Amino acid sequence: MKQEAISKINKMGQIGQIFALIAKILIGFGTVVLLVSTILVAFIPQEFVNITAGGTAQVAVDLESIGVSMSEADQKLINSSQTDVTSGSLAANGIEYKVDEMKADEDGLLINASADNITFSLHDIWSVMFIGTLAMIMSFVTLWFIGSLCKAVRYCKTPFEENVIKKMQHLAISLIPWACFSSISDGMSAGMMYGKPQVNLSVDLGMVLVIVIIFALTYIFKYGAVLQQESDETL
Repeated sequence: MKQEAISKINKMGQIGQIFALIAKILIGFGTVVLLVSTILVAFIPQEFVNITAGGTAQVAVDLESIGVSMSEADQKLINSSQTDVTSGSLAANGIEYKVDEMKADEDGLLINASADNITFSLHDIWSVMFIGTLAMIMSFVTLWFIGSLCKAVRYCKTPFEENVIKKMQHLAISLIPWACFSSISDGMSAGMMYGKPQVNLSVDLGMVLVIVIIFALTYIFKYGAVLQQESDETL
């Protein structure tokens, strides 16, 4: 029974090692392609390709849907105060929209707004591509440790071997950069697209939980190794 269980564990390790190898090949190839593309884009002249992006926004408030109507006095007040209205602005997804017009009728409000155009060149996106390359490299490193763990499980005589436990610890350590990377990369990418580069540092609690669980499993396995050693010495 014990040997059958170990055999199944070894088989799982073998399957995991195969999948990790395939993923490493794909990620490795993608990393090389993205890295080369990033280098090429970084050396493109600033004026080679310029991209201008802007946007409009429309906010509709339907008072009729909640059974409320606007009085004629309020409608006239809003429609006659366009100078004050157009001095306002709206913010959404990090983009500031200037209010162009506000219309009022008995059914509700209609606000039209537009954002200033943002001009950036193809050269400017190299930073986003660099972040993508860094993410690919981190993925490759994580897959490398996953493959090492699967290899240790494939050839282990017991899952409580010291080599298996060490590989689990290494995997947990390799995941630590991911806890902050996503917030930094999202902030830099969004900032570049909106013309306002920024770095936001926050922690991915989901990834932190995964890391804590893996570290907890290593201590559980260490305790299992101690119990197994005591059992073997008793026998």
